[in-house]
Amino acid sequence: WVFFSSNIFGENVMVAVAMSGTANPAARLAKALSLPFKVPELISLPAKIVIPLGESVSVLGLGDIALPGLIVSLALKCDRQRFGGTSRLFPVAVAGYVVGLLCSMLALLVFNAAQPALLYLVPCVVIPLHVQAWRQGTLRPLWQGPEKKDLEEITEDDDDEYVLI
Repeated sequence: WVFFSSNIFGENVMVAVAMSGTANPAARLAKALSLPFKVPELISLPAKIVIPLGESVSVLGLGDIALPGLIVSLALKCDRQRFGGTSRLFPVAVAGYVVGLLCSMLALLVFNAAQPALLYLVPCVVIPLHVQAWRQGTLRPLWQGPEKKDLEEITEDDDDEYVLI
């Protein structure tokens, strides 16, 4: 879809959405209420990182950082909590993320066209992470996630320092 949308719509949909601003609902409200001050019509959220590459730019969206980052953080949590820091899941997940970014940038340079970074990031993080967990015999605990007893301790704690989100 991403690679052929320009043939259907005349432009790459992924690039058009990533580079466009977002309609500001506060502007509509201000206009409807006839408020005496101006509110910007479009919001350009800081949901993307723009990387200059010679004459062109590469855009890394917030989803490209957050979604694989959740997997990496799960690996760190499991390393510390379930395996007492003896597992090597977190470094493998981080290395996979770096390799995925490099693959994404390489594909961008080779094909000279916009690339969905998640196409490279997710397999490069998930596959090595699962192979490492399988080799260590920790694949089932990885899928089970953090232990529930730690979450219960936080909610039952009398201190108001901790907030369960």
